[in-house]
Amino acid sequence: MGSEKFKLNIGDFFGFILYYLFIGGLLTGLFSLVTPDHSTHLLKSIQLIAKGLIPFAVVLYLILLNVRSSYEPGFKFSFLGDFNYKLLLSVLLVTLGYFFWFHSSIGIWSERIPLGKFFEEIIRKIELDIKEYPIPYFLQIAIFAPFFEEVLFRGIILRGFLANYKPTTAIFLSALFFGLIHMNGPQFVNAFLIGLFLGIVYYRTQSLLLCIAVHAMNNSIGFLDDSDKFQPGITGFLIGIAVFSIGIYLFSRLIPPKFTELPLVSEPEPVTTE
Repeated sequence: MGSEKFKLNIGDFFGFILYYLFIGGLLTGLFSLVTPDHSTHLLKSIQLIAKGLIPFAVVLYLILLNVRSSYEPGFKFSFLGDFNYKLLLSVLLVTLGYFFWFHSSIGIWSERIPLGKFFEEIIRKIELDIKEYPIPYFLQIAIFAPFFEEVLFRGIILRGFLANYKPTTAIFLSALFFGLIHMNGPQFVNAFLIGLFLGIVYYRTQSLLLCIAVHAMNNSIGFLDDSDKFQPGITGFLIGIAVFSIGIYLFSRLIPPKFTELPLVSEPEPVTTE
C-alpha cells in the first residue's frame, strides 16, 4: 500500500501528534484571542464554526508539508480507493450495529470509568454549549473531526505504519493511539474499538472516504442520541449484534480478506548415486 518510501514508526507518530496538539492548541488559543466574543447568536455560531475548522485545517496542511519534505515528495491521499455504494452501506450498517451493542454492553461499563474533576468540568461546559449552539458543535463533531482525524490517523499514520509493520500490528497501534488521543477512559474504549474497524476498512479498501463516513456516522449518532430515549438493554444489544453481523457479512463478501501469498518451497530432489 502506498509508496515504500513513506514509512512511519512509533517515534514518528509521537512527533506528528505532539505537533498536531501543540500547533492546533496554539492556533485555537490565538484564534480565541484575536476574535471578539460576539454577543449575537449568529456571530457567535460563525465564530465557533471557524474556531473548529481553521486551526486544524492549518495544522494538517503543515503536517502534509512536513510529510512531503521529510518523507515522500509526491505524497498524496487516497480518498476514493475501492469506494462504492455497496461498501458504504455495509460499513454504515456495521457502525449502526456497533453503536447499539456497544452502548448496551461494554459502554455501560466504560461510562463508569472516573474522569476526574478537570474532564468533568470540561464535558459539563461543552454539554451546556451544545444545547445553546447545536449547529456549530454538530459541524465540529460530525464533520470537521471525522475529516481531520481520518486524514491524520488513517491517511498518514496508519498508511505509514502499514509500510513499516505487519498489518495487524499497524492497525492495532493506530487504534490504540487513536483511543489515547481522546485522553479519557470512556472515550478511549469507544475510540479504540471503532479505531480497529476503521483500520481494517482503510487496509482493505484504501478509501479515506469510507473511513470518514464511518467516523461521521459514529459521531453523529452519539451527538444526536437522547439518553432518555435510548435505554441500554438486552433488546438494544441483540438488535445491535444482528445489524452489526449483517454489515460485517456484507463487508467481508465485498472485500475478501487479504492473504499473504507465500512462495511455494519445493522439496529438494533426492541425490542418487550410481
